[in-house]
Amino acid sequence: MLLPFTPQYTHPFTFEELCELEVPIIAAEIPRLEHSVSRLKDSNHQIQSHVEGLTDPDDTEEAQEMNDVIQENEQTIKAQEERILLLKHALKAKMGFDPTNSHYGLTENRAIITEPTTASADNVPNSNISTSATPAQSMPLEGEATDDGMYL
Repeated sequence: MLLPFTPQYTHPFTFEELCELEVPIIAAEIPRLEHSVSRLKDSNHQIQSHVEGLTDPDDTEEAQEMNDVIQENEQTIKAQEERILLLKHALKAKMGFDPTNSHYGLTENRAIITEPTTASADNVPNSNISTSATPAQSMPLEGEATDDGMYL
């Protein structure tokens, strides 16, 4: 899948590299970045309030520094919002639909896209995971009642 836009900011990955990641990894990054953007916006509001309170002529230099910080934060916000868009397009490319679209039921899809991957002893070095089946003596005999459910 090609991106419907050309990224304007530099990112530590390409879209193709993003598409190689597992769905839960991509999905977990979206709310993390959204939280970061929210915090940066809150920070900018607080800094702006501080700057507006600077009335002394000697505060001109501090006000300019604070305005520079706000501008830097604005650029970071734009880059992170673009990164969120890249992540959403990568999810769409991997899943065939946009799982964050409310039409698909965001709450239900969050569980699907954030489901942790399972590791097996075969692909985890020095793993202590046992790959042997449950011993027969620990399973109930036919006809025995059990509160643990069904054994397959």
